[in-house]
Amino acid sequence: MTHIEVDKLMFTVKIAAKEIDARYVPTEEQAANISTNLLHFLYFLRGKLTVDKSRFV
Repeated sequence: MTHIEVDKLMFTVKIAAKEIDARYVPTEEQAANISTNLLHFLYFLRGKLTVDKSRFV
């Protein structure tokens, strides 16, 4: 059994036992989506704003 199968089984059991409440959340309301998009944007900016050290030699 792979770790993914174990995780899936664990969540299936917890949802069936009502220990986890799994509900649909629209993309606009997902906090992880907002922070992930911000992180990608910051990495993009970091790549664009790097200093070319060869100009200072």
